[in-house]
Amino acid sequence: MKKNSFIYSTIILVIANFLVRFLGFVYKVVLSRLLGSEGIGLYHLVFHVFLVIVTVTSSGIPIAVSKITAQKMIKNDYKSCKKTLFIGITTGLTLSILLCILTYNNIEFLVKYLVKSDKLSSSLLAIIPAIPIVTLASIIRSYFYGLKNVMPAASAQVAEQLVRIIFVLSILYILEPKDLKSSVMIATLGITAGELGGLIVLFFKLNSRSLKTPMGTNSGFNLAGSSSSLFKIISIAFPITLAKLVSVFMQSANMVLVPHRLQVAGYSVEQSVKTFGEVVGMTMPLLFLPFIVTSALVVNLIPNISAEKTMMRSTSIELKSVLALRIALLISIPIAFIFFFFGGPICSFLYAKPSVGIYLRYLSLTVIFLSLYHIIAGILHGLGKQVLTTVNYLIGMSLHLVCIYYLVSIPKIGINGFIIGFIFSSFLMFLLNIIALNRFLDINIKFIKHFINPIFSSVLMIISIILSNRYFLSINAPIQLAVLLPTFLGGIVYLVMIILTGSIKTKTIKYIFSLKK
Repeated sequence: MKKNSFIYSTIILVIANFLVRFLGFVYKVVLSRLLGSEGIGLYHLVFHVFLVIVTVTSSGIPIAVSKITAQKMIKNDYKSCKKTLFIGITTGLTLSILLCILTYNNIEFLVKYLVKSDKLSSSLLAIIPAIPIVTLASIIRSYFYGLKNVMPAASAQVAEQLVRIIFVLSILYILEPKDLKSSVMIATLGITAGELGGLIVLFFKLNSRSLKTPMGTNSGFNLAGSSSSLFKIISIAFPITLAKLVSVFMQSANMVLVPHRLQVAGYSVEQSVKTFGEVVGMTMPLLFLPFIVTSALVVNLIPNISAEKTMMRSTSIELKSVLALRIALLISIPIAFIFFFFGGPICSFLYAKPSVGIYLRYLSLTVIFLSLYHIIAGILHGLGKQVLTTVNYLIGMSLHLVCIYYLVSIPKIGINGFIIGFIFSSFLMFLLNIIALNRFLDINIKFIKHFINPIFSSVLMIISIILSNRYFLSINAPIQLAVLLPTFLGGIVYLVMIILTGSIKTKTIKYIFSLKK
């Protein structure tokens, strides 16, 4: 007997994602206090460089390994599963070693022209060992996803975060470095230490005799046909890696372009940096809150759909796709409503800046577009349409860049040009992906049941939060209770309403948590 694998795996990953993000949030708060404003700024500069480097090896290749493993696993072709893992690791390690050499040989260039701080040379050297470690961990995690065994990957994610936190905070407290350069380097070393901790967990799980996977069998493999397997991995990985690199470089371009165009619009240097920080640094991370759920869905969708496609089970693909889209709607619609109506209080609570809430209100609708885009991109990747999703992404990002360049520089528009561009680009990417998906699958989304009912339930949720908040304030309840209890009550109201309106049925909930052969 085993649990419904697709939903059960998603729940496990959602819990792991939530725990990792919560730990990460606490870690960032403590680290900010220990390093100070300048220190945390320097740390993020190094971390951004690290993200650009590892994108090459830890985005497309792991997805390719996950897809191909799932295709082979469903046919019980254990030898090909092992060969896929071997080729994926060999390819990833080769690229990561080359990147290590390039990084080491160009430290002075990176310090002078990219991070522009001579305090970061030692920190840049400290992240070099993390490059092959992250590559290995990403590929092995994806191999487990292909086997439909998410527990090792979830355990490794939590272990990675815990090791990083314990390593950095304990060394900072024990050594109490006085100079900022050493403190930032210790924080950077924490990246390597955390990734190594997660990798050790993955290796342990990979070699566990109790693990019923191809790695636990005695079947060996040979390298015959390795060139075709390598080509298949590259053909899947390249467009996905390209899209991810574009995303990272877009973030880098925004860091330079948005403040510059704001200054053209008449903002002072200080105003432009402050406004950019409020929108991109404070508001944007909140928009990706539903990704705690959608990223777990996507990680499961890609190998599941890839395996179902191999067996030509189109009905199963459509059912899982619709289920994932429904879950995304049920999560993103109420969050969008909360951001729209309570943007000010949220930003006041998190950042002590209620004025930032207006940006969150403007961008609230994009939560729905981004969630649906993320899910549909995962479905298309599972169907082998990664080139199509990359093209759609490039079109959307190009529109955003055009809006930034031309609209932000207009004095009457200013930072709203960035917001306008983000809204339209998010919608365009979603629209292009849904059009593409309808060419390959018959997606049966019911407008009233899957859109109107969650919207109606969200409206009642908002009303209940407002009324209960007023009540608690009227009886002079502590402000924490006046915020937390109404929010909890609103969540209960929303859950009850989506069941009563038929957005999700009780038998569906029972099915999700049921046991089946």
